[in-house]
Formats: sequence, structure tokens, C-alpha cells
Amino acid sequence: MTGKKRKANSFKVLASKLEQDWETALELAERVNKFAEKVNDNSAEQELNPNIYAAALSLQHYYTCLETAFKRIVREIDDTSITGEQWHKLLLEHMAVKVEGVRPAFFDRKVKEKLDKLRRFRHLVRHGYEREPDWEQLLSLINLMNELNDVLDERFAAFIDYLYEVAKELEE
Repeated sequence: MTGKKRKANSFKVLASKLEQDWETALELAERVNKFAEKVNDNSAEQELNPNIYAAALSLQHYYTCLETAFKRIVREIDDTSITGEQWHKLLLEHMAVKVEGVRPAFFDRKVKEKLDKLRRFRHLVRHGYEREPDWEQLLSLINLMNELNDVLDERFAAFIDYLYEVAKELEE
């Protein structure tokens, strides 16, 4: 197998993994929305509502799934890794830039800023800070997630198409 064929195969494998990551993210988004509906159905019982915790945790998993996809791209396409205390934030910044001769930007700066809100919330959920999730804040982030899903659906599809296109060119 030639080096080009091997590289083409690695692009196809990455495309398949990104398809799976996005499918998983959408399943998690659906779960977030189901928990949110249950919270709204029991609006009189907001305090210590387990569905608020379930929605918060599921939203955290949703963002982690996206981050996993972004790390794959950085590792497999950019051939680098992002490290340091601020790596989560730097990863988003990295995905918002075109790497000339390597890959297009995955999303624009506006999407990056919206995703950063989910990143910060994920940090809060993971580390707890002995604080209960604020339902109004969580609901705002759930709405943001739903808004982002339309954009991210397009971006994942476009990037996956790009990977298959590059793989095809390498095979010719």
C-alpha cells in the first residue's frame, strides 16, 4: 500500500469516526431535550429536580462528544495536539481557523463563541463548585445547543465531504 493510499484510508476512517461522533452528539441532544421537557412538566418542583441534573449532565456529555470530534481532527489532520491548562479553550480557537494547505476552518468565530458557552458550562458541571444547576441558565444553554445543532450539522457534513474528497484525490 502506497503512502497516498494509506493517507486516503486514514481520511476515510476519520470521516467515519466524525459521522459517529456527530450521531452520538445528536442522540445526546435529544436526551437533553427530553429531560428539559420533564423539568417543564414539573415546573412547580424546580428545586432539587433530578431532571435538571440529568439535563445538565447530558448537556455536558454532548459538549464532550463535540470536543472528542475536534480532538480527532487536530490529531489526525493537523498532526498536532493542544496541551496546557487552557487546552479546551485553545481547541475551540484552533477549530475556528483555516490551516492553510491542511484543512478549512471547521466553524467560524461566532460559532466558536457559542460553543465556548457550552464549554464553560461543562467545566462548571464537571467541577461542581458545590452549586446546584441554575434552571434558567441551563434552559438558555439548551436553546443554544438546539440552535447550534443546525449549524453544526452543516459543518460536520461539509467537513466529512471534504475528507472524502481529499481521500478520493489521493487515490487518483
